[in-house]
Amino acid sequence: MMQSHAMPQPARKPAQVSWIDPSEVARIDPAPLLRLQGGLGPQLTADLLRRTREDLAYLTASARAAQEMGDNATLARFGRRIEVLALQIGMRTLRRAAANLANCADGLDPHALAATFARLERLAQSAVQSIGAVRISDL
Repeated sequence: MMQSHAMPQPARKPAQVSWIDPSEVARIDPAPLLRLQGGLGPQLTADLLRRTREDLAYLTASARAAQEMGDNATLARFGRRIEVLALQIGMRTLRRAAANLANCADGLDPHALAATFARLERLAQSAVQSIGAVRISDL
C-alpha cells in the first residue's frame, strides 16, 4: 500500500518584513502648518500645536497601558487617533507608524506588534520634542 505524504502547509501567511531605522525621527512638514496658520491665524495655530503635543503625549501613554494589558482593540484605536493627529500637522513618519500600529494590533503577530509599538513610541517622543520646538513666527 502506498502512503501519500503531502507537503505541510504554513500555519499562517508570512508577515511583511520591514527594516527599522533606530535613528529615524519624526519631522514636521511645514506645508500643513502654513495652511493652518493661514486659516486660523498664528495664535490659534500655536494653541492647536500645544494641544496636539499634549494629546500626543497622553495617547502614547494610554497606548502603552493598552499594550501592557494586551488590549489590542484599544491599542488599535489609539494608533488611529495618533494617525489623525500626525496627519493634521504634517508628521508623515509618525502617521505611517501609527497606521502600522493599528494594523498590527488588528493582527495576530505579537512580535510585529511589539516592534511596531516600540517604533511608534520612539517617534512619538521625538514628535513631542519637535512640536515643542516649533515657533509659529518662524513659519
